[in-house]
Amino acid sequence: MKLKCVSGNEADLRVGKQIVYIPERLLFRYRKNHTQAIQDYPVDVQTGFVTSWDENTVYCRFYHIQGRHLRTLTYSEFCNKNNLFFYDSKPQNKVDELIDEMRKNKDYYGWVEQTAGGDNA
Repeated sequence: MKLKCVSGNEADLRVGKQIVYIPERLLFRYRKNHTQAIQDYPVDVQTGFVTSWDENTVYCRFYHIQGRHLRTLTYSEFCNKNNLFFYDSKPQNKVDELIDEMRKNKDYYGWVEQTAGGDNA
Protein backbone atom coordinates (compact mmCIF):
# COMPACT_ATOMS: atom_id res chain seq x y z
CA MET A 1 0.00 0.00 0.00
CA LYS A 2 1.27 3.46 -0.87
CA LEU A 3 1.34 5.81 2.13
CA LYS A 4 0.70 9.56 2.18
CA CYS A 5 3.97 11.52 2.16
CA VAL A 6 4.47 14.41 4.59
CA SER A 7 5.94 16.51 1.79
CA GLY A 8 3.03 18.21 0.08
CA ASN A 9 0.69 17.38 2.95
CA GLU A 10 2.09 19.66 5.65
CA ALA A 11 -1.43 20.78 6.59
CA ASP A 12 -1.91 17.32 8.14
CA LEU A 13 1.05 17.75 10.51
CA ARG A 14 0.46 18.06 14.23
CA VAL A 15 2.40 17.25 17.36
CA GLY A 16 2.00 13.54 17.93
CA LYS A 17 1.13 12.68 14.34
CA GLN A 18 2.57 9.23 13.77
CA ILE A 19 5.01 8.72 10.92
CA VAL A 20 7.42 6.25 9.41
CA TYR A 21 10.83 7.21 8.01
CA ILE A 22 11.79 5.27 4.88
CA PRO A 23 15.44 5.69 3.82
CA GLU A 24 16.16 7.12 0.40
CA ARG A 25 17.67 3.87 -0.84
CA LEU A 26 14.32 2.09 -0.32
CA LEU A 27 11.99 4.77 -1.68
CA PHE A 28 12.47 4.05 -5.37
CA ARG A 29 12.28 0.29 -4.98
CA TYR A 30 9.10 0.52 -2.88
CA ARG A 31 7.55 3.63 -4.43
CA LYS A 32 4.22 1.89 -5.00
CA ASN A 33 4.16 -0.21 -1.84
CA HIS A 34 5.56 1.56 1.22
CA THR A 35 4.06 -0.92 3.67
CA GLN A 36 6.04 -3.69 1.98
CA ALA A 37 9.23 -1.76 2.72
CA ILE A 38 8.21 -1.65 6.39
CA GLN A 39 7.73 -5.44 6.36
CA ASP A 40 10.87 -6.24 4.36
CA TYR A 41 13.24 -3.84 6.15
CA PRO A 42 12.04 -3.44 9.75
CA VAL A 43 15.55 -2.53 10.87
CA ASP A 44 15.97 0.21 8.26
CA VAL A 45 12.64 1.99 8.50
CA GLN A 46 11.88 3.95 11.67
CA THR A 47 8.49 4.53 13.25
CA GLY A 48 7.75 7.45 15.54
CA PHE A 49 5.87 10.72 15.79
CA VAL A 50 6.22 14.40 14.96
CA THR A 51 7.37 16.73 17.75
CA SER A 52 7.75 19.99 15.85
CA TRP A 53 8.17 21.46 12.40
CA ASP A 54 8.59 24.64 10.46
CA GLU A 55 8.36 25.45 6.78
CA ASN A 56 11.50 23.50 5.90
CA THR A 57 12.06 20.86 8.56
CA VAL A 58 10.24 18.19 10.54
CA TYR A 59 11.53 16.93 13.88
CA CYS A 60 10.53 13.49 15.13
CA ARG A 61 11.05 11.09 18.00
CA PHE A 62 11.58 7.50 16.94
CA TYR A 63 11.06 4.23 18.72
CA HIS A 64 13.87 1.82 19.47
CA ILE A 65 14.05 -0.96 16.90
CA GLN A 66 12.19 -3.29 19.28
CA GLY A 67 9.46 -0.66 19.36
CA ARG A 68 8.75 -0.42 23.08
CA HIS A 69 10.79 2.64 24.04
CA LEU A 70 12.00 5.82 22.40
CA ARG A 71 15.38 5.61 20.72
CA THR A 72 16.42 8.94 22.22
CA LEU A 73 15.08 10.67 25.32
CA THR A 74 16.64 14.11 25.14
CA TYR A 75 16.25 15.27 21.56
CA SER A 76 14.19 15.05 18.40
CA GLU A 77 15.73 14.16 15.07
CA PHE A 78 15.59 16.22 11.88
CA CYS A 79 14.04 14.42 8.93
CA ASN A 80 13.62 15.10 5.26
CA LYS A 81 9.91 15.50 4.48
CA ASN A 82 10.31 13.35 1.38
CA ASN A 83 11.28 10.37 3.54
CA LEU A 84 8.42 10.73 6.03
CA PHE A 85 5.03 9.11 5.57
CA PHE A 86 1.94 9.16 7.76
CA TYR A 87 1.72 5.75 9.44
CA ASP A 88 0.17 4.65 12.73
CA SER A 89 2.38 2.11 14.49
CA LYS A 90 1.02 2.51 18.05
CA PRO A 91 -2.34 3.27 19.64
CA GLN A 92 -2.67 7.08 19.46
CA ASN A 93 -3.62 7.33 23.15
CA LYS A 94 -0.21 5.83 24.08
CA VAL A 95 1.58 8.42 21.94
CA ASP A 96 -0.50 11.19 23.52
CA GLU A 97 0.35 9.93 27.04
CA LEU A 98 4.05 9.91 26.18
CA ILE A 99 3.87 13.46 24.83
CA ASP A 100 2.01 14.64 27.95
CA GLU A 101 4.83 13.18 30.07
CA MET A 102 7.43 15.00 27.95
CA ARG A 103 5.56 18.29 28.21
CA LYS A 104 5.49 17.96 32.01
CA ASN A 105 9.25 17.28 32.13
CA LYS A 106 10.56 19.52 29.34
CA ASP A 107 14.10 19.80 30.68
CA TYR A 108 14.56 16.07 31.15
CA TYR A 109 13.26 15.24 27.67
CA GLY A 110 14.60 18.34 25.90
CA TRP A 111 11.04 18.99 24.76
CA VAL A 112 10.47 21.85 22.30
CA GLU A 113 7.42 22.34 20.13
CA GLN A 114 7.31 24.68 17.20
CA THR A 115 4.81 24.67 14.39
CA ALA A 116 5.06 26.26 10.97
CA GLY A 117 3.11 29.23 12.32
CA GLY A 118 5.93 29.85 14.79
CA ASP A 119 3.98 28.88 17.88
CA ASN A 120 6.14 27.56 20.68
CA ALA A 121 4.82 25.36 23.46
